[in-house]
Amino acid sequence: MRTLTQLLAIAGLGLILGAAHAIVRGEPGVTLRDIAPGPARATDPPTPNGIRSGEPDSGGANPSQAVDGPPSEQTAEPGPDPSPGSASGPGADPAPVSADPLDAPVHPGQITLREAFELFEQGAWFLDARNESDFSKGHIEGAIWMPASRASSNDGQDDLNFIPPGEVVVIYCTGGDCDASKNTQRRLALLQYDFDVRILGKGYIDWIEADLPVSLPEDAGGDEP
Repeated sequence: MRTLTQLLAIAGLGLILGAAHAIVRGEPGVTLRDIAPGPARATDPPTPNGIRSGEPDSGGANPSQAVDGPPSEQTAEPGPDPSPGSASGPGADPAPVSADPLDAPVHPGQITLREAFELFEQGAWFLDARNESDFSKGHIEGAIWMPASRASSNDGQDDLNFIPPGEVVVIYCTGGDCDASKNTQRRLALLQYDFDVRILGKGYIDWIEADLPVSLPEDAGGDEP
């Protein structure tokens, strides 16, 4: 009996040593659990995606390569409208200019030929601020020769006193860069004449070219100067 017990002990020891040797060499199929009983090793609970904690997710992204937030999107700024004729584009059409000389643009505070002719038909007074030689060659019909120097003379004041106070008075000269009409206007203001003065932005030459009424010397035979 003692011999049998010894044999069993030797056999068990050999089994244990063989199993330990197999574990060290990494041979599958033999574990200590198969040799010696013990408490069962608790398994990690599965995560919702079926992967136990501590196990790498072969299909997931590498945490070191994770991108914070969605990729940025670049939105192109809208460019200017390249279509020709647009209000602000490089090919914008210029502002329309009237072809009618009566509506030719003038400086602020001055009146156009059309406005002057309307006042002419309403009976407004016209003063010619050019020199006497130009006036004698032709002037707007019914105009009074009144340069700034004559407005201070006795003859000039006699003509000016014939105009009722408050009446519309249109002053003109040659046109263009001519300042004679403005000089007469300032002289009338200095002499305290109470007229509703208007300055014709264009001049006598423009009045003639628009075929508006003029007075010409008798010896000119009615021809324009």
